[in-house]
Amino acid sequence: IFLKYTSKRAGVANGWKKWQGEVLGLKINDATGKKQTYEKAFQHRADRDERNEWSRKILPQIGAAAEKVDELLYTDQYIKECPLAIELIQQGAALEKIANCYRLDISNKQLNDTLKKIAAGMEGFYKNYDAATDKDVFITLMELYFTKCPNAIPEYYRSQYQKHHKDISLWAEDIYNNSMFLSQAKLNKFITVAQQADSEDLFADPAWQLYASIAAIRKEKISPLLKDYYARIHYLDRLYMKAQMTRDKKVFYPDANLTLRLTYGKVAGLDPDGPAKYSYKTDLGEVIALDDSTSDIFKVPKKLKELYNNKDYGRWGIHGSMPVAFVASNHTSGGNSGSPVLNSKGELIGTNFDRAYEGTMSDYYFDPVRCCNISVDIRYTLFIIEKFGGAGWLIDEMRIVKK
Repeated sequence: IFLKYTSKRAGVANGWKKWQGEVLGLKINDATGKKQTYEKAFQHRADRDERNEWSRKILPQIGAAAEKVDELLYTDQYIKECPLAIELIQQGAALEKIANCYRLDISNKQLNDTLKKIAAGMEGFYKNYDAATDKDVFITLMELYFTKCPNAIPEYYRSQYQKHHKDISLWAEDIYNNSMFLSQAKLNKFITVAQQADSEDLFADPAWQLYASIAAIRKEKISPLLKDYYARIHYLDRLYMKAQMTRDKKVFYPDANLTLRLTYGKVAGLDPDGPAKYSYKTDLGEVIALDDSTSDIFKVPKKLKELYNNKDYGRWGIHGSMPVAFVASNHTSGGNSGSPVLNSKGELIGTNFDRAYEGTMSDYYFDPVRCCNISVDIRYTLFIIEKFGGAGWLIDEMRIVKK
């Protein structure tokens, strides 16, 4: 189970920590207050601009549009984070494909062949799926959803909740004992002998009912309104930017998120919250100091400790220590992990993989004091390849630049 859910758990933990860092950074910088002050000044100028009277209504229109969908955005996020975060319900996309096959006018043989292909495509999901774990997640997240979104509960959810005496644990027990989509074996058993007449079994399955009912809520009551909202905001944002560029005498840079780009900076430490300044680098000694044999995250491999104790760093150590990572003032964003870090000569010196915790809000507000990136030192990468991994032959294929 640990292996199946390590990546999933890390993804949740990483997102949770990032959001905490974003909120912390925004609060430290009073980003909301500064934004409100800027918008107040913008509106003051717009109200007195006789040449661009159209700009006077932009912010009020943006505010009205956002206020109109505020509860919808809240609800849609909870749907994505609660019902649709339950893996059995997540598989709705695959179940939808199966359901569509039953809606086609095809022979039983064609149906069977098509369903087998869909089932084969679900093998990767079941390889890393544990029904007992998912049941625990179902109980926790469904309780949260019922509490936070009482006005957006599908009728099927309400009826099942009542049927099981308002006990979500009993409801979960029923689902995870009876659904045919809990394992590859159960799914294959159904598909192997599937015929057109078996569609009732599919549509009665609790996993399908859970997915179809929540998908209907989004499709009918949420998505159309949000689509209109985003189209409206996109138009108003363009007008808002045009108005700012007309008045503000400064250089505006484009939104480079999700684009291929170069960002420039310097290797330097940071001082995010006062006198305890962070160094620009870490070394292997600091990794060893965090060793915790009871934690799978902080357990240092025995061989790595031996290399450290013997100071066996090969040609990659410097002044008796082994560099591990360094901090720089490059402005990075989500999706930049794995990017090469180059020096002024275009030589690879590291690999970007993270941002300073207090600076993860850089997508919303850039603070040069806190918004720094973290990279693994290329010397540590080469050390791991050669000394720890015993794959020195890979390095023989590289051109190593020395000072």
